[in-house]
Amino acid sequence: MAEFTVVVKRIENRKAVLELGHGHNIVLPLKLLPINIKENDTIILETLSEAQHEARRQNIAKALLEEILGSEEASGKKND
Repeated sequence: MAEFTVVVKRIENRKAVLELGHGHNIVLPLKLLPINIKENDTIILETLSEAQHEARRQNIAKALLEEILGSEEASGKKND
């Protein structure tokens, strides 16, 4: 996983020019960026492999399930 802090340098033709630093830019369609993004906003870009993405999804699902089941046990609503 890699994480990049970028600045929106300009927006034109439904695309944003993002400054990565050291004179490097990347152009992305606005639809891939947060809603209401504007020039000079700072955003975080994160890149994941498909395997990393799937592992993250599974970890989130597991944590959510544990939270739900833990809440039921704590409140005495266990379904046995």
